[in-house]
Amino acid sequence: MASNKTLNTSNLEALGAARLAELLMEISEGNAGAKRRPRLELAGAQSPAELVKEIRKRLAMIALSTRTGPEQLGDQVFNASTRNDHGQFDHLIQALTPALGPVGLEHLKQRVIALSAESIRRPPQKERRVVAWGSGGRLYADEIAERSRARR
Repeated sequence: MASNKTLNTSNLEALGAARLAELLMEISEGNAGAKRRPRLELAGAQSPAELVKEIRKRLAMIALSTRTGPEQLGDQVFNASTRNDHGQFDHLIQALTPALGPVGLEHLKQRVIALSAESIRRPPQKERRVVAWGSGGRLYADEIAERSRARR
């Protein structure tokens, strides 16, 4: 049994929403990257239109940025696209094609090719985790991960 000091979901839930909110504010103080995700979550909770507005603002900031090279931007697009659980980044590549340019697009293409060559390690049967049920029976986390990877 894990200690009640171990950093895990159950122990954090036990702290309560108010304390977690205080911790999140403290941790994100002075860190724009750490503030960005909660801000997007809050916008999404308001409405899809607010989320789109926040994403567009972020894309405009990225486009104006002079720190990011085409390969680094390609890495950022790749990371966002592979974590596109709700379709929030469906048109990201299309929107950033001019900023990526040929170098960034080629780099992004190579990352996607490398991802397609990877396979998800299937754990031993006794360690597989059932995450849903379908018409064909159990759906395991590793199967969902593999399907997600294949779609990307």
